[in-house]
Amino acid sequence: MTKRIVLFLIVIWIALSPLSSAVALAAGEEEVLSTETVTGPNGEEWIVQSFEQIETTSSDGVAGCKLYTRGVSAKNVIGQLLLKYSWKISWCYDGTKITSLNRSRQVFTNYGWAFLGDIADNTSGGVNSASFWGYAQGDFCFFPVGGSSCILHLYPWVEQNVYKDGNFNGSSGF
Repeated sequence: MTKRIVLFLIVIWIALSPLSSAVALAAGEEEVLSTETVTGPNGEEWIVQSFEQIETTSSDGVAGCKLYTRGVSAKNVIGQLLLKYSWKISWCYDGTKITSLNRSRQVFTNYGWAFLGDIADNTSGGVNSASFWGYAQGDFCFFPVGGSSCILHLYPWVEQNVYKDGNFNGSSGF
């Protein structure tokens, strides 16, 4: 009963709090790939979206460079962004191999959510290979209490593949 009262008060506080300033994760438009409403363990609802963004930075037909961002976000039922977790891959290719590659994580938190770090981060392939694969999973904590306790955890994940010919694909979720 006490836990439900605390959660109710937190939800009221979040709903009445002014929206904090947020910085866009990447330039350009993100394409929303899926949207679903998810019910949490205490009856709370979130709007969960998977998204991606691709940008060609240079190309001569066969060779080129691209930026590929894939991620997930969660909003409350009134549309306020609570958290966002994504990975960006910047790679160049020449049709036979990947010639350069850089991968970076992007995180946003709001309204009592905190990012505790990645609990998984695995990669395969890369420069001088035909492809690169990356998988990561983050740990988000709702209202950290003490050293490592949280009222609730969410574990978003992102999987991405990029190839020697500029193709790409991926998946993401909670």
